Amino acid sequence: MISLPLELYPRDTSLVRWAEILSDGVLELTPLPQLQDVRGQDQGPQGLVKMWKLPVLGEKGGGVGGQSGEDLAFTVTRKRFEIKAYSLPPMDEGEGEHDGMVEGGKATKVDIEF
Repeated sequence: MISLPLELYPRDTSLVRWAEILSDGVLELTPLPQLQDVRGQDQGPQGLVKMWKLPVLGEKGGGVGGQSGEDLAFTVTRKRFEIKAYSLPPMDEGEGEHDGMVEGGKATKVDIEF
């Protein structure tokens, strides 16, 4: 197993391309920015996973598979490393629209002024 930081060794250099060709599998892990440092609570994914090359074993012994079509994300804890399917959460329609509204639904001075 080899781990290379892409900041120091970009994928377009010939040395990294040869290392990828000689490897059975190639994964790229991209961290997501963390908004809060919450410990002890279930937090969302910590980054995205790109699968460039996967080993696929067949009846005759070996082969190389391509990239799957779904988006994947990873989560790291003290005991495990998990890769799951990733999808963006749905947007809340009421978020930010009714900040200046009263419970009765009447417009306030904040709504009228621009």
